[in-house]
Amino acid sequence: MWTDESLKTLGESLQRLRFLESLSLHVDWCNRSRRMNNKILRNLGEGLKRLSSLKSLLINVQEYWRITDDGLEALSLGLQRLSSLQSLSLTFSSCYKITDKGLKALSKSLKRLGSLEAISLNFSFCKRITEKGLKALGQSLQRLGNLRSVSLLFRNFERENKIIDHGVEALAMSFQKLSSLQSISLNFSGCEKITDQSLTVLGQAFQGLCCLKSISLNLNG
Repeated sequence: MWTDESLKTLGESLQRLRFLESLSLHVDWCNRSRRMNNKILRNLGEGLKRLSSLKSLLINVQEYWRITDDGLEALSLGLQRLSSLQSLSLTFSSCYKITDKGLKALSKSLKRLGSLEAISLNFSFCKRITEKGLKALGQSLQRLGNLRSVSLLFRNFERENKIIDHGVEALAMSFQKLSSLQSISLNFSGCEKITDQSLTVLGQAFQGLCCLKSISLNLNG
């Protein structure tokens, strides 16, 4: 079972592994009590700051309801130091206290990852995220000219979900500027406020992506 102390130790150890190139960390079902909170991400953020050689990073902390924007911001401060990062996968599914503020902090850090080629973000069932967070994300993605693969999951079957067409349209506009994109996967299933308008705008955006090889879309409300 993961504890705050063990994760603190892990974070401190990571700072010494300056030649580490790949890190995969799953803490989704390790602690049945769900006691973990933002300390997870603060410790990880501190540990990441010195991993300048890291090329691949996967972090899965789904279903930890105590995690808030503060934790995501702390992790983001570490992420922005990873100048060699090529592949990033983050899962915060069902961390429902995360809001646009946290997604904006993450997006701000993503701008600095110029070497990034593949990104996968899962914020499914984070019902407080709105089109404002998606717009910030889109503005950051469009600056990552080396991106080849984008996978975004914002599934939400709750009535309170606030994602609307404007958010998807903002992402579509960012894709237009990523001429090297080869794969796009978008899942907004359950977001019943998304209409055919989003599908139309996405289709228009895809027309200019001559390198695109794979498209996966789920916009079912």
